[in-house]
Amino acid sequence: MADDQGAMVSLDRLPHAGRLTPSSSQLYKHAAGMGVCPRPAEAATQLGIATDEAERAIEHLIDLKLLRPDPCDADRLVPISPDTAATVLVAEEQAALIRQHEALEAVRADLQALMPTYIENARNNQQEQNLEILPTADEARSALTGLIAGDAREVLSIQRGGARDARLLETKLPHDLAALRSGTGIRLLYQHTVRAHLPTYSYIGKMTKAGALVRTTDQLQICTVILDRRTAFLPIGGHEDWSSGAVLIREPTIVHFLIQTFEQAWSAATPVRAEILGYRDIDDDIKLSIAKLLAEGHTDEVVARRMGMGVRTCRRHIAELMDELGVKSRFQAGVAAAHRGLISNHS
Repeated sequence: MADDQGAMVSLDRLPHAGRLTPSSSQLYKHAAGMGVCPRPAEAATQLGIATDEAERAIEHLIDLKLLRPDPCDADRLVPISPDTAATVLVAEEQAALIRQHEALEAVRADLQALMPTYIENARNNQQEQNLEILPTADEARSALTGLIAGDAREVLSIQRGGARDARLLETKLPHDLAALRSGTGIRLLYQHTVRAHLPTYSYIGKMTKAGALVRTTDQLQICTVILDRRTAFLPIGGHEDWSSGAVLIREPTIVHFLIQTFEQAWSAATPVRAEILGYRDIDDDIKLSIAKLLAEGHTDEVVARRMGMGVRTCRRHIAELMDELGVKSRFQAGVAAAHRGLISNHS
């Protein structure tokens, strides 16, 4: 039982059936009959038990509140009604439990007060670990080149937009070829329009001959590079030239999503044959994609941006498409393509 200092409650002292020993039960009955509890030596003689056993029985009855000092004579112990004893004992134990509960709740409150600090720091630590901002194009390219040159075994690259910067291609080509020679698997995904840009196509030709796999498709929604399916780079602001830097991502869920995006686009893309320059393999795909965007009501500028080509080049393709379909407006070109089933069959 708890003391005044709030010690832990001793639950084994709570009364319940069978807790009375034969000696204590016998002694209580004897005391109840006499109206007073005899001293240990007398109780031992009267009950026919050892004196030490009588002492233990008396102490037990006092603990269970079945004996207490006589108000008129403190040297005498008198029996108490079992109902009263139970009420007093349970009340004391309940009070001790309440004090213990309050103490535990105070400890819990103290610890809970520290949770906001822990959560904030855990969030910051996780963000620092899983997201890293590379605020300039040079930092982003240096980090990417360094990771590929390290121990990267697989590179998946989605390059949205059209022609790439010839100087950057010239700078990165030796690093990419070295990675291929070291056994790194590289898959590159571009938009169709790079097929008509000589510097980009020259880079692609050298990469494919060295073992890279390259495909092109009509439209790409993101620009990213994924290393070993664990780390991804995303350009800040969606700029294809990484001019605003990049975010290095290690968060598994985001990386997995980017991998799925790559694989879906890759499965629908057209392999590049390095010996063929231009749109011969994919001319129909380009025209159908333009027709679909026209049917959706997009302007020439939006169509050009989505296709990764200049506005003048885009308008030339639109003019050729209108001529082939025998229509006089951009919108009619889209509608005519839809009526002929071209868009639905290829979208």
